[in-house]
Amino acid sequence: NTTEERERLRERVRIGVDAKVTNEVKATVRLSTGSSADPVSTNQTLGNTANRYAVLFDQAYLRFDDMNADRYPYLTLWGGRMASPWLSTDLVWDSDLAFEGVAAAYRYNLHGSDSLMEMNERDRTLFVTAGAFPIQEVALSAQDKWLFGAQLGAEFVFTSQSTLTFGVAYYDFVHITGKFNAVDSD
Repeated sequence: NTTEERERLRERVRIGVDAKVTNEVKATVRLSTGSSADPVSTNQTLGNTANRYAVLFDQAYLRFDDMNADRYPYLTLWGGRMASPWLSTDLVWDSDLAFEGVAAAYRYNLHGSDSLMEMNERDRTLFVTAGAFPIQEVALSAQDKWLFGAQLGAEFVFTSQSTLTFGVAYYDFVHITGKFNAVDSD
């Protein structure tokens, strides 16, 4: 509502653990305050009639990073409730939104070195990311709601340490239909 000015006292508490299971596997668990009804806010509003705070699993996932002989991380796999695997801004995905499902990212280094005396440069990279995320399970039905996505992009690091990263993505929402807003007769 943009016609009413409103001020609230809010706080946000997050606590997380990143555990190195092996050299390639990392487990992440993060708890946060907030409401289970709002998927993009971990803010807790103060003044809730002395009720206790809700503490929820904000993230809980495994991440596998595979490296080639040059220790270049060319493949990443995620499974669980994770932060967004996509390159995006908050115009597309809110930074607090967690995705539940599986995702994979493959990176290809466009610049390498054949000389032992040179450092292996990682200043030009192509990447592709794909994911499958169940949104809502519809009991006793084949109408479960899903998000499937794929993204292709590139990253360039310049000698000034500036970085240019861009990508193009396609998101397919399965069994999800938009609804028109009601027409206001005023």
